[in-house]
Amino acid sequence: MAFEGFPREGIAFLRDLKKHNDRDWFKARKQVYETGLKAPGLAFVEAMAGPMRQKLSPHVQAIPVVGRSIFRQHRDTRFSKDKSPYKDHFDMWFWEGPPEKTSWSHAGYYLRLQPPKLLVGGGMHRFDKETLARYRTAVAEDKTGKPLEAIVNKLEKAGLVVEGSHYKRVPRGFDPEHPRAALLKHQGLYATVEGPIPDAVYSKAFVTYVMKVFQKAEPLTRWLTDHVAGA
Repeated sequence: MAFEGFPREGIAFLRDLKKHNDRDWFKARKQVYETGLKAPGLAFVEAMAGPMRQKLSPHVQAIPVVGRSIFRQHRDTRFSKDKSPYKDHFDMWFWEGPPEKTSWSHAGYYLRLQPPKLLVGGGMHRFDKETLARYRTAVAEDKTGKPLEAIVNKLEKAGLVVEGSHYKRVPRGFDPEHPRAALLKHQGLYATVEGPIPDAVYSKAFVTYVMKVFQKAEPLTRWLTDHVAGA
């Protein structure tokens, strides 16, 4: 199936799901999910594979399978106070690493359809213990930390929001007055563009639209892959 855009009924389905987040409602409209979101989502992943491997990295994984580059719509509510059975957004994830893993220990690119907004970006959402240690070391050392600082400044000037700051204090073992103290307080590092869902989402032009943002985020994802991400 060639990607020709997401049908308007698919975007409307997500908008309505936020208001009617229950199993009976979803079951009665499952076909809309299948044809309006899942099928075009899988086609979008396939359409992104070539441009991403050509313009970003030959090692980017774009796997058109639910549970890989397409996130499952069902929520895991076992340890959550929110027992809503479904996500009110549609997520996709393209990571640089082994194809058999979708681990957040790898850097990558993501997008989220959450009417009325679209979120597109790249980076690492949350560092695990080992990854966090590598990240802090890379930030602290001038050889790797100064290039990151320049990347972050460039991204912010380009209109991306750099996120992931979490800790109130510089971690133990690092100078509280370190010139990159703000970056040392991060628990993840990612750059995002968020705004209204564009008309491009309804056509094959959405591939080009998303690729432009991914290319802007590429220097950050490249730095994380080179200095932080797991094997």
